[in-house]
Amino acid sequence: MNSCRVFSGLLLLTLLALAVSYGGAWHPAGDAMAVFRPVFALAAMFLGLLLRSRAGVFAAFLGAIALSPILWMMRPVAQPAEGLIVYQKNLSFRMQNHEAIIADIRDSGANIVLLQEVTDSNLPVIRSLANSHPYQQICVAHSVGGVAILSDMPFRGAPTCPNVRGSAFASIVTPYGLLSVAALHLHWPWPYGQASQMEALLPQLRDLPRPVLIGGDFNMVPWSHLDRVTTAATDTTVARPVRPSLNLEQIYPMPIDRILIPQGWTGHVQMRDRLGSDHRGMLLRLSSRSQGNLSQ
Repeated sequence: MNSCRVFSGLLLLTLLALAVSYGGAWHPAGDAMAVFRPVFALAAMFLGLLLRSRAGVFAAFLGAIALSPILWMMRPVAQPAEGLIVYQKNLSFRMQNHEAIIADIRDSGANIVLLQEVTDSNLPVIRSLANSHPYQQICVAHSVGGVAILSDMPFRGAPTCPNVRGSAFASIVTPYGLLSVAALHLHWPWPYGQASQMEALLPQLRDLPRPVLIGGDFNMVPWSHLDRVTTAATDTTVARPVRPSLNLEQIYPMPIDRILIPQGWTGHVQMRDRLGSDHRGMLLRLSSRSQGNLSQ
């Protein structure tokens, strides 16, 4: 009986935490809790089935419902036969050896490279790519480094560093037409400054000419309220399959790096090794459905 009460109490606390993880629209703490939603959902399923009661089964059902969209984001998707290639990477301000990441970017055949935590110490990465990616924009971000957009295709007009740190914008001339590209590095979630940073940045993202491509270190999971607001404001969707890119304290894997692609376009993400960073890189092959395949 005592163990049943303990499990019931734990289940109640788990369901409360799960409910709070959906509260990002009301307070940014909800998004901070959303980072751990898979844990809460799995715990609700385990404890609910352990209780062997109607209430427990219902709690397990709620956990399964919460987990389903996350698993759906992780499902395999078809890769376009041809298309633009986008490389997304948080370099890490602690990176010491640059040769591996330079070789990986070059070997990937990337047309567009989006980077975060660009510092004086890892600037050789960008300089080494000047011949293959001569169109470059670097913007100041945080104490851990700036953000950059590199392209082997020309910019249309001058790229910009918005007045919100942690972002860089460029309009790139692609075989699909003009593509608005943004590289982002968001602050950590509540109680840190992520919510206020995005509040200032969203109007500028909303004004970008369509179609829009956004890549970066969001420091937030793709099932958050923040992501729903961002994709709605930019007419984008999360490129899939979603995979973890950072291990929190080497224990908890989180998909906080990602690429948002224009709605109606097809894309496939392949994860890359860390290569001297604490973040895994991402390689996206992107194609516009309406304009068919792209010949490289």
